[in-house]
Amino acid sequence: MNSPSTPTSSVTTPSSATTITVVPRPVRTLPLGHCRILEIGDSIGSELGWGLGREIFKVPGITLIERDKSSTGLAASWYYNWPARLRRLLHRYRPNLVIVCLGANDQQAISRRGTAMDFATPAWRTAYRANIDQILGLARHHGAYLLWVGLPVMRPIQYNRGVTLLNSLYAEQVSRSPGAIFVSTSQLLATSSGEFRRTAHVGTRVEILRANDGIHFTVIGEDVFSTYVVKAIAATLHVNLPLSSPMGING
Repeated sequence: MNSPSTPTSSVTTPSSATTITVVPRPVRTLPLGHCRILEIGDSIGSELGWGLGREIFKVPGITLIERDKSSTGLAASWYYNWPARLRRLLHRYRPNLVIVCLGANDQQAISRRGTAMDFATPAWRTAYRANIDQILGLARHHGAYLLWVGLPVMRPIQYNRGVTLLNSLYAEQVSRSPGAIFVSTSQLLATSSGEFRRTAHVGTRVEILRANDGIHFTVIGEDVFSTYVVKAIAATLHVNLPLSSPMGING
């Protein structure tokens, strides 16, 4: 995978009101046909990463680096600062592609200068967009493509409304960032009417795809999720990624 060609841009963080200049930097040259993929996220990201590991571990030239952290996100930087962590990971691994899947823990207030902004308020949305932009800007700065994987439909109704909002923010910000792609998964594990779907035909059998909490995945669900993402990578970045054990929903 080649590095994205992007112009110099700026990212402003609301916490400090300072502007960070983002200058693209080329990834360390790899032999033709080789690619490093860095996958980050929360517990949903971990499940995606485990599935990705099973699906592409035999692909020659592909190195998958999974660095997820459960119970984290972009709202509570006091607990786990993903931009700071990503900066170190990018410097260490120099990936060609960054896969991001998080947000399951972000339906909470964001604190700035001693003031708490409640989830989904206009101020919260502004701050959260800036946090998304930090992740996007770091990937650009290190010359990596970025694939942001949206959260799937969830069973708890109110929680799923929040997930819908988060996905809209990811899609909006990613669409403005050169070299970045948003992959929606809202319909992947949902019924035709958009409702939560726990089971589905996979191959010739009806399989349980989601855990009892209506949020996380079973192992089969992880494989369905990761198969979908790998196909999205192959289609959008025009690369050949043969799957070890593809799992798709039939009907």
